[in-house]
Amino acid sequence: MSEVASISAGLISFDDLPKPIILLIYSFLDDKSLCSVARLNKSHRELASDPFLWKRVFKSVYWNSKSWQFLTHDEAQKLSSLPGTPMELDNNSTPLAAEKSIQPTALNWRGIYIDTKDNDRLKWKLNQVFGEDPSSVNEENVITSVEFDPSGEFLSIGYQCGQIVIFRNAQASGVATGNGINASTYKFYTQFESHHPEFDFLTSLEIEEKINKIRWVRTKFPNNTRFLLSTNDKTIKLWKLREKSSKLRPSTTPVQTQQRKVYANAHAYNINSISLCSDAQLFISADDLRINLWNIDNSSEAFTIVDMKPGNMNELNEVITCAEFHPILSHQFVFSSSKGCMYMADMRQKALCDKSLMSFAEKDRSKSFFSEVTSSISDVKFTRDGRYILARDYMHLKIWDTHLNAAPVVTYDVHEHLQPKLYELYENDNIFDKFECAFSGNDMHMLTGSYSNNFMIYDISTSQTKHFQAINPRDRRKKRSSTLPTTQDINFTEKVTHVAWHPTNSLVAIAAGNYIYLYHLAP
Repeated sequence: MSEVASISAGLISFDDLPKPIILLIYSFLDDKSLCSVARLNKSHRELASDPFLWKRVFKSVYWNSKSWQFLTHDEAQKLSSLPGTPMELDNNSTPLAAEKSIQPTALNWRGIYIDTKDNDRLKWKLNQVFGEDPSSVNEENVITSVEFDPSGEFLSIGYQCGQIVIFRNAQASGVATGNGINASTYKFYTQFESHHPEFDFLTSLEIEEKINKIRWVRTKFPNNTRFLLSTNDKTIKLWKLREKSSKLRPSTTPVQTQQRKVYANAHAYNINSISLCSDAQLFISADDLRINLWNIDNSSEAFTIVDMKPGNMNELNEVITCAEFHPILSHQFVFSSSKGCMYMADMRQKALCDKSLMSFAEKDRSKSFFSEVTSSISDVKFTRDGRYILARDYMHLKIWDTHLNAAPVVTYDVHEHLQPKLYELYENDNIFDKFECAFSGNDMHMLTGSYSNNFMIYDISTSQTKHFQAINPRDRRKKRSSTLPTTQDINFTEKVTHVAWHPTNSLVAIAAGNYIYLYHLAP
């Protein structure tokens, strides 16, 4: 292991090691670690362009009780998990059925790895801007949700007015753009009214039509049929999207939108998140005090699996802010709270998961009135293998290891420059803004937003941070900046709260007010 430490410190070259040592090191590397090593060594950098090359070439040593055998990584992974992709075993030490169905996804590694010493020519550039004419902008046009489907072919956008607009990748749809087909270009696909304003007669409150979350169903269906879930504060709906060929105009494919299910009357408080299970049969919905489990085929009943409502509401000191299913294990999920804590729950233990499997919270921190407010977690995201969790609170981005709950693995400051203005932010309620976060397709980069339409991309391997400002090219009054604005220049009315990263390519979607900005890597 001393050789590995020397390589990480840059003291010795990877090529100077004996071949058996090289093979041994590769046998313990997962895809993320391998590409980090490959970037440091020119002779192995070509591996970064083919994520499955190392699985075919480099071998793992396996003892079969009689002799040592050399297996490829594809063969070894059938026997046990590689580091960074833990597999849950049952009592018979066999992989669970949910994990057997998970298939690896080919990634565009050249595009995802950015800002390295040997790839400085790649820069983030504005690719597309979607939005209304500035003269017709109003509060109803404000974007409240943005989500790529699991394949990255579709981009869905939810609005304050209850509308959902969907764009489709030009390459997937076969639409020529300019000199051919650009894989980073999206074209309008369809739009429909998902929710309407309602009135709750029990509480005498109006229920807004605002789209809080959109989640695509991952299962593939025939005849170009797709499903997605959308929710406002009280009601979740399942929508079916189907392309219907036209006999009169064969070149066009009109999209039929049909409401299939309505999941209602299960939440007394506003729904803040929904998340689909890896088996695509179940999903959870969370409000301030409860998390419900649904079967996607049964909208008539839901099971409460987390209930944080105290017997006396005067004793309430913590509310649920977000919930997310494990990407592989169908029985685990994580939810966050306003106290800056996260809880990993296992549905196999009890029907009511109040006794969490593991809690994640920093200890021995100096607390103040403002720190208790800013520590509220607004969004959580799993890595693809489910090993790490990304949590965003008002001031920080934190990465937690699911095997280590004492402290986060790494913490990134996002709004540290706002410390002197916390009182002002509290007075105008900006301190309660909720910012989303996202992992890149290879889990080596993170994305989140800030004020003045700024957003940041963090490179985990190099600890670099890139700042960008989403500015409409038609707006000549503003100039782009590569750094965060000073405290005096911050515009708190312009903020990037909703972000999404393409699941396989180096493409990010930024929602800023009434506009969607698509940025991609280009030479």
